Amino acid sequence: MKNLRIFSSLCGQMAMPNVVIVTTMWRNIPEELGIRREEELKRDVWKDMVAGGCRTERFQDTHKSTWGIIGSLADKAPIQVQLSKDIVDGRLNIKETIAGIASAYHEQDYQPDRVVV
Repeated sequence: MKNLRIFSSLCGQMAMPNVVIVTTMWRNIPEELGIRREEELKRDVWKDMVAGGCRTERFQDTHKSTWGIIGSLADKAPIQVQLSKDIVDGRLNIKETIAGIASAYHEQDYQPDRVVV
């Protein structure tokens, strides 16, 4: 969860529609189980990213699948990610950026037996 939160803060809200979470290993599990787990991840783990416009795709272990996923991004307008915006436009050092603050927050307050939001 920490890594997802930091990744989200690196990208920022504006870039989230250009993010694709790709799931793998579909041929290693029954499809019904995979679909159920995928829905659970969208609902519980990736909820904020999906709500922000992030998409999910299934990698089917083929070149066609790979190029389909990559091709789905071809028409997207380039968006500056939040980290570079903070550093370049905001003239902040990494520790002052949203991503740097999020990373430091999670390192200081993370305890394995509880979730920090």
